[in-house]
Amino acid sequence: MEELAAHHLQMIKKRDRQGRYELGGWSFGALLALEMAQQAAAAGDPPMALYLLDPAAPEDLSRDDAPDEELANLFLLTLIADFNAGKPFDVQEVKTAFDPSGKSLEIQMQKAAEFGLLPAGTDVAAHIQSFEIFKRNMRAAKRYRAQKYAGKTALVLPEGRPPETWIPLLPAGVTVVRVPGDHFTMIRGSSAVRITGLIHHKFG
Repeated sequence: MEELAAHHLQMIKKRDRQGRYELGGWSFGALLALEMAQQAAAAGDPPMALYLLDPAAPEDLSRDDAPDEELANLFLLTLIADFNAGKPFDVQEVKTAFDPSGKSLEIQMQKAAEFGLLPAGTDVAAHIQSFEIFKRNMRAAKRYRAQKYAGKTALVLPEGRPPETWIPLLPAGVTVVRVPGDHFTMIRGSSAVRITGLIHHKFG
C-alpha cells in the first residue's frame, strides 16, 4: 500500500497543480487515498481535502487472506453493480445464490449471466487482468495498518454502516455523510450525484 501511494503521489507532483489538489477513493481506493494523504502531509504538501468512500473497517483488514474464490465473489458483485447501473440488488441473496466454495471466477460469472445479472455471453477472459489487479489490491489492503490523519476529511458511508471504527483515526471535525445504497451501489445512480455535489461544494 505504501509503495502504491508513493507512486501515485509522484504522478500528482508531475502535474502543474499550483499547490491545490484533493484526494479521494472508494473501497480499496479510499485506503490508498488515506495513505497518500498521510505521506503528502508528512512531506509538507497535504491535500486540501480527503474523501473516503466506504473504506473497509480496520478490524476487517486484520483477518486472514481470503481464498481466490471468495475474492472472485467480491469481484463479481462489483461487476453486477456496474451492469445494473446502480439499481439496488440484494447483496446477501446474491452471495447465497453464488456460494463461492470451490468455484472459479469463470464459473461464477457464467452463473450470474444465467440469472440475468450479467449480460449473456460476458467474456470472462476480458476481466482476468482486472481480477488479478483486484486480488493484488485486496491483499495489500489486508497488510495495511492505517494511522491517524489530521487533515480535512469527509467519510462517506452507505446507510446502515456505523462510522465508529474509523472515527478514532480521523480528525475531530470529520464530516460523516450517508448516502442510499450499499457498498456496491453507493457510487452509482442518485448516490453518485450526491457525492459529486459533496465534492463540488467542498462539504462546507
